Amino acid sequence: MSAPRLGLRKRLLFTAIVAAGVGLAIEGMLQAAYWAQSGDLLFRRTLPKIYQPDPVRCFALQPNLALEHRTNEFAIHIYTNGQGFRTDAARRDTPLAKPADTTRILFLGPSFTFGWGSEIEDTFVARIGEALRASGRRVEVINAGIPSQGSDQQLCWLRAEGHRYEPDLVVQVDYGQVGSIVPECPAKLECPVIDGGFLYSVPPTLALRTIATLKNSAIVFYAYQIQRLFSREPRADPNAVGKELRHAEVQAGAEGDPELLAERFRRFTAFVREAVGRDVPVLFVHIPLSYVVHPADLPRWKYLGATDAVSPREEAARRVEALVARGIPIVDTTPALRAAGGSERMYYWLDIHLTPAGNAAVTEALLPLVEAQIPKPSLPP
Repeated sequence: MSAPRLGLRKRLLFTAIVAAGVGLAIEGMLQAAYWAQSGDLLFRRTLPKIYQPDPVRCFALQPNLALEHRTNEFAIHIYTNGQGFRTDAARRDTPLAKPADTTRILFLGPSFTFGWGSEIEDTFVARIGEALRASGRRVEVINAGIPSQGSDQQLCWLRAEGHRYEPDLVVQVDYGQVGSIVPECPAKLECPVIDGGFLYSVPPTLALRTIATLKNSAIVFYAYQIQRLFSREPRADPNAVGKELRHAEVQAGAEGDPELLAERFRRFTAFVREAVGRDVPVLFVHIPLSYVVHPADLPRWKYLGATDAVSPREEAARRVEALVARGIPIVDTTPALRAAGGSERMYYWLDIHLTPAGNAAVTEALLPLVEAQIPKPSLPP
C-alpha cells in the first residue's frame, strides 16, 4: 500500500525547510572557512559610530569618544578629546596657546592619518612625535586625521578653525595616486549623509540597510568574490578605493603632468599658509595602495582595474622625483614599506589600512623630512 501523497502546501513547506537547512549548513561551512582564513566570523565585522555633522567641513569626529573597534583583523581603542582629535586614553584637550619653546605639528589627512586599524601609540603620527621628543626636541603633535574626509574639507576646517592651534609645521597625507589632493576649500562642499554616527553617500533607505546586513552572510560574500573573479571588465578605479566620498581627489590624482602636479602642491601650500597666517612649512607623504606593497594581493584588486603592481609603483616614483626636483617637500613611503613587507604584513589583508608594522615603516620614511624642519635640540652646557 503506497503512502499518501503530501498536499501542495505541505510539499512547499517541506521544500522550504530542506532549502533553509541546506542554506544554513552552507552558511556555517563558509563562515568556518572564513574563520580559518581570517580568524573571525563575517557577521562580527563592525564599523564604529564616530561621526557627527559639522557646518564647516561636512562632518567631524564625535568628541570624547571612548570605544573599542573590533574586526576580524584587529581590535583597537578609539579615543577623542573634547575637540574631536584622536588621542590616547587620557583624552586631554589641546590648548589653543602653544607651550613655550614647543614646536606644534599638525597632521592632516584621511583614515591613514587617523590610524585606522592601529592603537594611537602605533600610528605614524604618534611614533614621529615620540621619536622627536626622544631626540631632545620639544614638540607637540595634533592628529587631525578623519576617516573618509577629503583634503578640501580639511582645508575648510583649517581656515575656519584649525589655524587657531598655531601649527609650526603641517603634514598632509597623499594616499593612492600621487597628486590626489584638492588645494583649496571650495565655495560649496558636497557633503555625505550622517546618520546614527555613520557616513552614507545617499540617505540610508530600508533597502540599503538590508543589503548592508546581507553582506555579512558568507554565502553572499563568497558569491561576490567568485563573481569578481569571472568579471571581464573592471567597474571602478583602484585609486578610488577608500575615497568613495572624495570624488574631487580621485579626479585630481588622474593628472600626471609634472608642472600641473607641482602647481597643485604649491597652491595647497599657499592655502595653508594663508589660513595659518604664517609662512609655515608644509610637507607631503605619499602612501601607496596595499597591492603595490604586497603584489600577492593583486587578485583581490583586479576587479577594480588593477593590472599589475609595478606600473603604479614606477608612476609614483616618477611623480615624486619630479615634485622633489621642483622644490616640493614630499616623501614616497613605498620603498620603506616594500623593504619591510618582505617579512611581515604592512597592510591588513581585507582592510586597506596599515598595520602597526606598516605605520612603523611610514615613520622611518617620513621622520627625516620632518626632522629637517624642526629646530635641533640645544646641546647641554
